[in-house]
Amino acid sequence: MAYDFDGSAGNIGKFTPVAAQQSLTTLSLAAWVWRDGGGELGYGRILGVQNNLDAFEVLKFENDNADIGFGLVFSRRWTADAKWSVDYPINGAWNHYLWTYDGSSTTNDPICYKNGSSVTVTERVAPTGSIDNAANSWNSINLGNYSGETVTWNGNLCEWALWNRVLTAG
Repeated sequence: MAYDFDGSAGNIGKFTPVAAQQSLTTLSLAAWVWRDGGGELGYGRILGVQNNLDAFEVLKFENDNADIGFGLVFSRRWTADAKWSVDYPINGAWNHYLWTYDGSSTTNDPICYKNGSSVTVTERVAPTGSIDNAANSWNSINLGNYSGETVTWNGNLCEWALWNRVLTAG
């Protein structure tokens, strides 16, 4: 079942991660995404993860109000946030995204698969220092927004999943 977000208000659901999903250094995150537009305030989030310290987004969509032309952004907390991006999805069509990331080294970049094919990932902000495990201890996973509920996704989401390992296309 797809969840429909109007880009203007609220969360569809908050999920509590199991222990194996908290403080992940290595992860894979997948979702079917239908984009209608930029979302609330131009920062519509596909998935927002709230941690013990603040609202940290694992996978988000940032429109021109945030990082001009960045498209879909994967962000992971190190000493400071690291960010990578791929091109925007086409409006009005289903696309499957799988982000997979091994955070054991600052030299590792995530891999993104769109509809089963690897796509070019652009590093926007390089990771520095070490993964901040305190900041990455997740209390809740928010679908279509982040904990402040002010950046609602504009479109549909379905069949999202989170793994505590790196997945491959094959």
